[in-house]
Amino acid sequence: MRFTDLNGQGGIGANASLIEIGPYTLLIDSGIHPKFSGNAALPDLEKIRDRDVDFILLTHCHLDHVGSIPVAARHFPRARILSSRANCLLGPRMLRNSINVMKRQKEEQDIPEYPFYSFPEVEALEDRMEPLAFHRTYIFDDRGTDLEITLYPAGHVAGAAGMRITCNGESVFTTGDCLFRDLLILGGAEFPVDPVDVIITETTRGMNEATASADRTEEWERLFAETRKTFERGGTVLIPTFALGRMQEVMTQLDARKDEPWLTDIPIYATGLGMDLVNYFDQISKRIGNLVFSRKVLKRLKVRTPDWKWCRGKQPGQPSLLLLSSGMLVENTPSWRAASGILDKPQNSIFFIGYCDPDTAGGQLQRQHAEEPEKPFFFEPLEYECPIRAEIQKFDLSGHAERLEIANYVTEVAPSTVILTHGEAGARDWFSAHFKQHLVDSTIIDPAPGETIEIQKT
Repeated sequence: MRFTDLNGQGGIGANASLIEIGPYTLLIDSGIHPKFSGNAALPDLEKIRDRDVDFILLTHCHLDHVGSIPVAARHFPRARILSSRANCLLGPRMLRNSINVMKRQKEEQDIPEYPFYSFPEVEALEDRMEPLAFHRTYIFDDRGTDLEITLYPAGHVAGAAGMRITCNGESVFTTGDCLFRDLLILGGAEFPVDPVDVIITETTRGMNEATASADRTEEWERLFAETRKTFERGGTVLIPTFALGRMQEVMTQLDARKDEPWLTDIPIYATGLGMDLVNYFDQISKRIGNLVFSRKVLKRLKVRTPDWKWCRGKQPGQPSLLLLSSGMLVENTPSWRAASGILDKPQNSIFFIGYCDPDTAGGQLQRQHAEEPEKPFFFEPLEYECPIRAEIQKFDLSGHAERLEIANYVTEVAPSTVILTHGEAGARDWFSAHFKQHLVDSTIIDPAPGETIEIQKT
């Protein structure tokens, strides 16, 4: 068996891994790196351009995993594209939105290679995607030897899958991005504990201590308590949210509290891709299962569309709750524009509920608020700066599993080889040290970008 990490920049980015097992070659994911633009954002697919890839497997539909799947499909026209049923619905919608974003960035930032793919290519990809059910083993014999693939729910977001791949007596399990704890709308990971030779694991939260509350209930309660305090002082709350999964979870959490007095008279605004995905989540919940969500929450919460005069110091005329993407305040997104309207008012609040890359506007705002709060914050494309007067807080409500949850799972399975992916250097270091202490008979590999690892069966 051989493994190659094709995420050319390393860390958490353009996720793509090549697995060669028996006579088969499989590409796991093909994403876009959120820190980079243009060709630098792509995985290093040129490194494997001459390979005859048999299968492209998609673990889930966040753009750091799905964002360049059409590019991979173009490179490898013979490859069969497999994923969960929900991913086969969500993936094309995410990619169409990505085309629109890249077209805008092409004009604003003069990036000649954007967009990487076209609407007809996404439509063709949709026709190529083959949906697989969870907990069912599929056997492929395209090369005269049986290849077995089994998908398992990974939590994290609708459609997310861990994958077990077996051929010629060798086996590998990749976690993808995972969350073991239940959300209101989605159950936690259901991973197998059967023996396996290799586990490829995400390491996102390797530098984070576990949250105090086992199910994060306390963090949700703290978030809404601080939201209530903001309303009581006449302020507006902005919660930057990821469109896929997090916006729908926040809406469901609010729906559970819709009759509480502090929320009944507060207008709730939401817009963008996350609102469109509400319909997809509703469809998945009804047709596929493994998801509990209804678009009726929009009616019960009386969700409205925001007025985009709210920027450059202009804000809603009354205390409001804004659920807007992106979760990292990426420039020119709804949350970023709204932040420019409310940041200079001390009665307002911006509450982050997920990971923010340090180089995004959300990461920069959190860092500047902590280290240089007196310095005005600059919204560059708007050519606008304002003082940081709003309350800035972060709530630990990540969609990724705690490091010890992943570590305990891997240790229970006790594979002969553990491969670390999807994490910054410090996060991988923690997992490497932990496994070297608790899996003394296993080989722990933190692959360099582009490095091909030969794995011998023991």
